[in-house]
Amino acid sequence: MILADLPDEEEMRLLELNSYDVLGNESEEDFNDLATLAVQIFNYPIALVTLIDNNHQWFKGKSGTNETGNSRDLSFCSHTILQDNVMVVEDATKDKRFFDNPVVAGDFNIRFYAGAPILSPAGYKLGTVCLFDVKPGTLSEADKKSLILLAKQASKLLELRKKNLVIRQRAKDIIELKSTIIGQMMQVQIDDKISMAHTLHEDLAQRIASGLLYLRTAENSSSSRPDLIHNAAKQLEEVLAEIKSLTYSIVPQAINVLPADVLIKEYIEKVAPAFDFSITINTESIAENNYSNIAVHAIGIIGQWLKVLAKKSITNAHIAVNIEDRFEILFEDNAAAAEPEKRKQEVLESSIYDRVKSMHGSTELFSLNGRQVLKISLPLVE
Repeated sequence: MILADLPDEEEMRLLELNSYDVLGNESEEDFNDLATLAVQIFNYPIALVTLIDNNHQWFKGKSGTNETGNSRDLSFCSHTILQDNVMVVEDATKDKRFFDNPVVAGDFNIRFYAGAPILSPAGYKLGTVCLFDVKPGTLSEADKKSLILLAKQASKLLELRKKNLVIRQRAKDIIELKSTIIGQMMQVQIDDKISMAHTLHEDLAQRIASGLLYLRTAENSSSSRPDLIHNAAKQLEEVLAEIKSLTYSIVPQAINVLPADVLIKEYIEKVAPAFDFSITINTESIAENNYSNIAVHAIGIIGQWLKVLAKKSITNAHIAVNIEDRFEILFEDNAAAAEPEKRKQEVLESSIYDRVKSMHGSTELFSLNGRQVLKISLPLVE
């Protein structure tokens, strides 16, 4: 038995082969179909689609055998990938390379072999489409051309697999990126709350306490009462201005990586399981629009209103986001009809009104077909 030499640039050939992520014991349906077609075309009992790595030959497609592969040293195909054309062994017992090969001299009794190399687009021979028989045989020139065509088809299947692999990897990367962005966005909101709490406690609370001290002192000091009351009023005015500034200046960081519809839908998917009612969303009209800045605000508004709805006896809520002259968010729910003033108070208590006002937007409450609707309208700023 004569072992096949290694191909030129064997290391590069193996790198190319591994890039398809196709090596393993299991055959695959597409390659099995190709082997079955080869059996039907050439009328030989065994056909294989093989791939050859550094020490093993894998049967990725097979017909007429249950074997999964064998040693590269024993494979006929390791010789085939050293040449450009079809290799034919009419009677292996008369070929010095194979006469004492275990698959010839042993129980398999292989006599005939024909194989065409599978070429990658870069020109590396990855394996073969091959035929076997337990009796000697021949292959016509027309059959050789047909076998080469099947090898080309195997190459196309491998390329398709690689493209699908790339697509899956990109999809995975996008999902991870979106999850990271949503996490960052939520962290921004948490940071805003921490900052607000710190400002309220460390700064505003102290100013209010100072103002109260002025007023209490004024109760017992008639001579300096006007000045003390004046100082208390000044402190409280500063606190009021600070509160307004704090309310209207909280603007989440812009996220310009993903379109607005993707950000909003991803957020809904993450939070929906936390609520006892079903949530549906329609963002078709904003698909692929890059209003990421507004989308971040919209997510904050959606989150606040969902918390309001969570306190109600509802079974479903629908959110629609539209872009025309303005960025609009419509919330519909099947809560029992409430007094307009009560719903308005719910909006105010949720801080939605302040958030919308800080963006120079508007809120509107109404009923539509028996459903309660909150409409948020924001100016378009990319």
